[in-house]
Amino acid sequence: MLAHLPGFTVVTLTSRWIPGTLAALGILLWIVGVCFPVYSEPGIAQRLSHELQSLPSSSQSREWYRQMKNYETPHKRLTDLGRGMMALGAGVLVAHYVGAFYLRHQGWKRIGYFSVVWLGLWAIKIPFSSWYYKVRLWRWDFPIWDDVTTINVMSESMVWIAGALVSLPIVFAFLFRHEFASNLPPRRPSGWLRWARALALWLWLALLIVIVGASVWDGDEGMIISCVGAMPLLLAMLSANPKTANSPTTPAADASPLLPPTDQTSESPIYRFTELPKY
Repeated sequence: MLAHLPGFTVVTLTSRWIPGTLAALGILLWIVGVCFPVYSEPGIAQRLSHELQSLPSSSQSREWYRQMKNYETPHKRLTDLGRGMMALGAGVLVAHYVGAFYLRHQGWKRIGYFSVVWLGLWAIKIPFSSWYYKVRLWRWDFPIWDDVTTINVMSESMVWIAGALVSLPIVFAFLFRHEFASNLPPRRPSGWLRWARALALWLWLALLIVIVGASVWDGDEGMIISCVGAMPLLLAMLSANPKTANSPTTPAADASPLLPPTDQTSESPIYRFTELPKY
């Protein structure tokens, strides 16, 4: 049905099986993981929390995490990795559609639309942060005295909002005196300033890849989808064409009238280069 929308790029076979394969592998890992209990001894998280309350507050949490490692099963590793693989498949699909809309719709090559997509990719991290900590709260990843869920969700939400507001002017700086190209393959820069700009964007892209790899192992769905979805935008910034003084401009319309005015002659300065018809 989406393929019949005007201007919409039809999803190719390659863009279907890559996210589908990643999602299927993630589902398989998650199913295997949930077959294991979270801890080898039921209720150990609550019992150990009560036993360690007599210790000084400075060492309670450290001792709780140290002892809890002895009771962990493959449940956490497999389910986290499974959710990470599923999120990676979703991120690849989001990146495909972002790139497809950029290539097919001229409006997406304007800084306004580009900024909305950029801010949207930051915003989707906020609900996924809440989900990330709720999952860990349900499986008792934290001791009962450590109220980190609400604090971490609020602090991370503020970080994502600040990151969006700080990164947007940086995007504007990279696009200063540049215009979006009609395709995504990066161009070979010329001049040391353009080389420095391209190097900074490639390092930014490499940082996103590193973050995605760590987030897949940790099962951080929001970080994965946001970072993978932002990669086509960085490629669009890399492929942007620099504006130069010799850039072609739209030719001005001919101001000469089709018929000469009655009060002008061929000797007039306005028409001295124009051979006027003689009547």
